[in-house]
Amino acid sequence: MIIPISQLLEDPIHSDLPAGDFSALREMRTKLQGAEADLSLVRRLTQGRMDIVGHEVASRENRDETNGVNQAEVLFELPDILADAPAASRSGRLQINEPGPVAHELISQLDLLISPSELSSISDISDSDLNNHLNSLKSFEEDLSGGRRELHEKIDSIQREIGSRYASGAASTEDAFKN
Repeated sequence: MIIPISQLLEDPIHSDLPAGDFSALREMRTKLQGAEADLSLVRRLTQGRMDIVGHEVASRENRDETNGVNQAEVLFELPDILADAPAASRSGRLQINEPGPVAHELISQLDLLISPSELSSISDISDSDLNNHLNSLKSFEEDLSGGRRELHEKIDSIQREIGSRYASGAASTEDAFKN
């Protein structure tokens, strides 16, 4: 698992949710939601890099040895390479907030796998290095997806606890506005 996320998930408040302070629960939920948004952003960046590298791998496999890489063709195809199939659950425009500290740390890790400058000169990367980059990106994306699932589980458990406190009368809507 990715380091900044594991630190958030190991917070002691998760071990005993019913005993946790109400404001601490809300604060932790907000912190985890921010981390989840950061993870989602970096996951999209990772998927974009995977698409670019995967396209290059596929084009090398399909091209004739005598033909070189046509940079203009790759640039022309870039919108199709990065196109996202419409998702039924998505509506309207994608909301992207300012990246938080988790995103900055994860982007640093992503850049170590393949940097934007390496992507800009992808035709200069050897076939074996390109395949290594693709495998590293896939592994990183899987880690991000696993981290998101764990974050969703923690957020959901905190939300259930908050909801049960409202339902039982242990918390009131006024508590949401207390600092």
